[in-house]
Amino acid sequence: MQKSGTVVGLSAALASELRRRKLRAPSRAILNALFEGLYYASLRTEETRRCTLSVVYISPKRPDPSPPARIRQDRWSYINLAQPIAWTDNNIAKISQASDPRTSSFAVYPGADGTLKIWGLVDQQNRYHDFVNYHSESGPQRPGIFQAETIATGHIRVSIGYERIAELSVNRLMDARLAVLEKGPIFNTLRPGILRSVAKLEDRLSGEGIALKFKPVYAWTTALCRLILRIQNYRHGGALLITPDATYAELKIRHGLRYTRLRTAIENRLFFGELHYRASNEAHKIW
Repeated sequence: MQKSGTVVGLSAALASELRRRKLRAPSRAILNALFEGLYYASLRTEETRRCTLSVVYISPKRPDPSPPARIRQDRWSYINLAQPIAWTDNNIAKISQASDPRTSSFAVYPGADGTLKIWGLVDQQNRYHDFVNYHSESGPQRPGIFQAETIATGHIRVSIGYERIAELSVNRLMDARLAVLEKGPIFNTLRPGILRSVAKLEDRLSGEGIALKFKPVYAWTTALCRLILRIQNYRHGGALLITPDATYAELKIRHGLRYTRLRTAIENRLFFGELHYRASNEAHKIW
């Protein structure tokens, strides 16, 4: 859902969601200051480079209040700055060049004077980016009460964990995720072709005496998501035409290429994933 939006509207959307989840929401003044800083930073450049950054709203007194019993080596951790830095436009622009938002986030929280401060860095954010860009099938626990990042000029995304809460794109507030590849007319159009591939995979697995357990439809839709994201990242425009008409009667193809590797790769990934699952279960029984 899109509607006319401002930084104030983004703050209101997040505060409402935090209250709904029975989480303590920061004051509206703090949220406005946070998002105004991110918004103006996204409009600026520092030494000719665009300012991009990710922030985590996290308390320096209890940054990790409920750690898991088993902590992985690549789990996120935090590092304190020698002195907190005031959340001002100039400071944000300068410090944004010190951290790549794909790998680390700035830790922010109100200081003793009640104003917002940058007090540290949270690392190991690359695993989160791998997950949201469909390069991995599982994601780590995310730090902080909520997270926010600049996506493009005048574009801010706010999340709680892995759930997008709202986005502000210049003056448009988007507060609902459109899962077009999970349900609806686009998914229904893609589904018959995907199911034909699934049928081939099931025949192949039956020869090994294995029943399909993984989610083959998800494997196909995530592959399409990766393609679309890659097209978007080139920033030159692009489109995918998916059609059951193999004659292409109304389409003039200038440079034809028959590429079957994607379909083969997805089917092999699912096939060998099932074999690995069976082998793991058998090994576990032996142990």
